[in-house]
Amino acid sequence: MRLNGETIQTVYNDKALELYKLLGAVKITRYSHVEYCNRAGVWVARRPSGEILCKAATREDCLAQEKTIAEKEINKC
Repeated sequence: MRLNGETIQTVYNDKALELYKLLGAVKITRYSHVEYCNRAGVWVARRPSGEILCKAATREDCLAQEKTIAEKEINKC
């Protein structure tokens, strides 16, 4: 989680939705799209710009990698 001015950036978690609402207006934006690539036979997470973040054999592993990458980016100083 990172505070940026009056904005808090964090990886979304359903369990924290009530906390988010207590903090004010909630604006959720998509970090990436996770889709299966039939040609390569793997799950791929891509930023909206098309940049590939990660690839994995299972959707679960791809989502976990995506979350780790997002958390690292958010927590950069």
